[in-house]
Amino acid sequence: MMDLTFGRRCPQHGGRLLARAAGGVSPMADAKRRVVFVDDSATVRQVLARVLSVAGYEPIACVTWEDVQEAVEKQQPSLVLLDVQMPHISGAPMAFVLKRGYPDLKVIYYSDGEEGMLKQLTAETGADGYICKGPNYEQFLAELGAFVRGPDGG
Repeated sequence: MMDLTFGRRCPQHGGRLLARAAGGVSPMADAKRRVVFVDDSATVRQVLARVLSVAGYEPIACVTWEDVQEAVEKQQPSLVLLDVQMPHISGAPMAFVLKRGYPDLKVIYYSDGEEGMLKQLTAETGADGYICKGPNYEQFLAELGAFVRGPDGG
């Protein structure tokens, strides 16, 4: 089990939630480790930010579609995690627009939706895949790492 400590908001990093492992692991700043994610739940955003940061990623939490667009343009991440069920826009149109505007950007659904529906959305929108939400963050990180590394492992 991963040892997570509570994060804090850091003004020097745009108010993003920062977290550290008990061993002092800090996020790597290169774009390959930069992950933009959007979720309407503040709790999910906080937990994901901690988990990603402890694992050495640079997490960029977003609340709205506009936040995602700005973060992708300015931060140039290698990967975006999209919640499928958002109050004002679902992840499907977000994925469609992102893949057309940034073909090399990996767009992944992160949802507690039914797996068959996620497979269908992935195929219809051109997203690169999906990860089902759940309590096992080590499995989440393994699946995320596979998307970051790509099919060739690099």
